[in-house]
Amino acid sequence: DLIQYTLAVDRDNDDVDYLYQPLHPAILRLIKTVCDAGARHEVPVSLCGEMAADPRYTWVLVGLGLRELSMQASAIPVVKNIIRASTLDEMEALANAVLACETAAEARRLVMQEMGMRFPEHLQHAAGVELGDDDEEPISSVGRVVSE
Repeated sequence: DLIQYTLAVDRDNDDVDYLYQPLHPAILRLIKTVCDAGARHEVPVSLCGEMAADPRYTWVLVGLGLRELSMQASAIPVVKNIIRASTLDEMEALANAVLACETAAEARRLVMQEMGMRFPEHLQHAAGVELGDDDEEPISSVGRVVSE
């Protein structure tokens, strides 16, 4: 819903679904701004839904400051594996590079290049991630995994 309402795009409408871009610079800056404000005021920030469950975005989301992600249970193992195989420095570096991108296409190329090199086995399944709102489960342990 965050992307849908921020970009005024209905992802279920075939006429405009191509405009639904999780890596749109406005979306990334919005997430970063909220995470920074949450950290300043010691308020936890979490993200739920398709973007949280998509392994292509794991590094970016954690790098932007998210420490709690909620997603369909079937997506949890892949996301946790990516986080456990990574350092916070790596995730923050990619997030900062993506924040510097001027377009969603540029950000997407950067993310796919980096994540494709590190986690090709997980990205093969990324397109097949299908989520339903009724089946989401929080994985607040992501914060503990990241800080270890």
